[in-house]
Amino acid sequence: MNIRFLGVGPQSSGHDQYHSNMVVTSRTGKKMLIDCGGDVRFSLAESGIALTDLDAVYISHLHSDHIGGMEWLALSTYFGKDSKRFALFGEKLLLGRLWNNSLKGGLECIQLKRMRLF
Repeated sequence: MNIRFLGVGPQSSGHDQYHSNMVVTSRTGKKMLIDCGGDVRFSLAESGIALTDLDAVYISHLHSDHIGGMEWLALSTYFGKDSKRFALFGEKLLLGRLWNNSLKGGLECIQLKRMRLF
């Protein structure tokens, strides 16, 4: 297993340290993104990791520096040219709150289709 840190904390320090996201790569090559902060698209790109390289996402908690990029991630995987769906992991109650309190407003209806998290 390999853990690659994509950031070390908030950008409030004025440095491009990105949010505390990381990618865990298993021995079989599967990749899981741990948390998805608002700047994840930049930290993934800087690390050379394409969205299509990911197999799963794990959300640890609902602070914006850990979920702020989830709407971008959802829209990118839905509309992306080479998009693929991947597994979403987290505590069930937390994922329900993620949808109801953070994502539902922007993602509930896409192209007249009713969306849901699970």
